[in-house]
Amino acid sequence: MQPPTDTKRPCVLFVDDDPSVLANLRRGLWREPLDVVTAGGPDVALAVLHDRDVDVVVSDEQMPGMPGSELLSIVRHLYPEVCRILLGGHADVEGALRAINDARVFRFLTKPCPIAEIAGCITDALAARQQRRALERSAGDLRRESAERVRLLSGVMPTVWLAIQPIVHAVSGELFAYETLARCDHREIRTPVALFELAEQADAVIAVERMLRLRMAELLRTLPSEVLMFVNIHPQSLADPEFYDDRNPLIPFASRLVLEIIERQEVPGGATTIQSLRTLRDLGFRVAIDDLGAGYNGLTTFTQVAPDIVKFDMALVRGLDASPIKVRLLSALVELCAELGIITVAEGIETTAERDVMRGLGCDLLQGYLFGQPKRPTRELRRAG
Repeated sequence: MQPPTDTKRPCVLFVDDDPSVLANLRRGLWREPLDVVTAGGPDVALAVLHDRDVDVVVSDEQMPGMPGSELLSIVRHLYPEVCRILLGGHADVEGALRAINDARVFRFLTKPCPIAEIAGCITDALAARQQRRALERSAGDLRRESAERVRLLSGVMPTVWLAIQPIVHAVSGELFAYETLARCDHREIRTPVALFELAEQADAVIAVERMLRLRMAELLRTLPSEVLMFVNIHPQSLADPEFYDDRNPLIPFASRLVLEIIERQEVPGGATTIQSLRTLRDLGFRVAIDDLGAGYNGLTTFTQVAPDIVKFDMALVRGLDASPIKVRLLSALVELCAELGIITVAEGIETTAERDVMRGLGCDLLQGYLFGQPKRPTRELRRAG
């Protein structure tokens, strides 16, 4: 292997859940002019990528929790300058397809792979990246702003956590479900709206959605099996092929999940969307329209999606006890949903007066600070559901 042209040694991150494989790679490459770093799984690998500059990621495909091709797809979106190499068996056809189509890997190496071949592949990947950078420099620095957004997003994601807020039966006040809400502890990005604005600007919405689905699945495993969960999804998720197969960690919990289509973008219409929603329902998910009456989610979206559940925007609900117009509008919507067999939820309930009016109108479920603010799921909440 020829010495690199850069003054510092290239950093290569190897990801494998087998410690003996990582140890063998370290021993086999000790003579190479490389800074070798190892990670025992995808989560550790993403932490390493956040904390230090990595030039090449070489990942095993068969790992518990997340295949290597999916990890490299996330790396591609969050760290596009990092070279990506996948190690897999001859039978890993699906992994190879994901590696080519989603992760855009530099090369797919079949196992067992000689150390010399791995070292040569790393050299080729670094050389290809150097050539690409030269071409990009000659074309100017038009993507600098986008790269800054990607770097900012990579720093934001480790600070994202999930809060939960109760949704209760309107008549009895008993718990019906929790809604998960993304929260950020980053100094610049602190709200879900700001998070998804940044993800859209960085062209990384699907990568962010995939990470959030992993965290939602982790949360669901800690809650009693009878607890339902409302989760927000970005409309772009409907175009993500991983949403509809076993690569989606939420699939095992489909019967407990209500997918809320958030109002960040207009929900695309047409046969493709209808088929996507039909597929999700066939998998066991229920579909909700979030914030009906605000943003993009108007009656057009209502007719296109034909939801199982409708959530009325808090702007319609807030102060409705003092607004006859709001009461008449919500009364008509509740009646229409009841005729169509659609469950209704009123968001933003903060006073007993608002609760009593919505209860009198026949709304099925209520949500708001009156019943509980969004908070971290404590041990007590997990036990009690």
